[in-house]
Amino acid sequence: MALEVRVVFLLGLVNDTKIQEYIQQEHIKYCDTVQGNFIDSYHNLTHKGVMGLRWITEHCSNVKYVVKVDDDVIFDMWRFLNYLGSFSEGGSILCDVINYGWIFRKGKWELDNEIFSHNWLWPWPYCRGFIVILTGDVIQPLFEAANTTPFIWIDDAYLFGYL
Repeated sequence: MALEVRVVFLLGLVNDTKIQEYIQQEHIKYCDTVQGNFIDSYHNLTHKGVMGLRWITEHCSNVKYVVKVDDDVIFDMWRFLNYLGSFSEGGSILCDVINYGWIFRKGKWELDNEIFSHNWLWPWPYCRGFIVILTGDVIQPLFEAANTTPFIWIDDAYLFGYL
């Protein structure tokens, strides 16, 4: 069985014109970048994730699997491809699950109190997002949910929990 693998790098805008030139050169040479209209920053990772869901929905609607990998993680694609036989169920998300959300009330990931007034169910389980493997059939529903779900900047909790 031959699988086609495509690697795409999701980026936001940068303030450095030299780096932007490198990004454009990378895209011209490899066609492997998708750049959104927002500043690439830690607090904009949710925007980057939703942009990725939109891009996949619009350009790869028949994809079987999507592997979302953080830029500071090493992922063995060949090992994963050999593992696919045991991950064939539709509607699946494979990840390391966090079963609590209380950390959003203090520390690095603190959210404003107004966020908690949306009658959200807190805490909820979500994926620790350094590596998340999704079957293709969950991408469009996640993207559609993002169009109506109140935004929070903590990308893992939003993309792989609240949505």
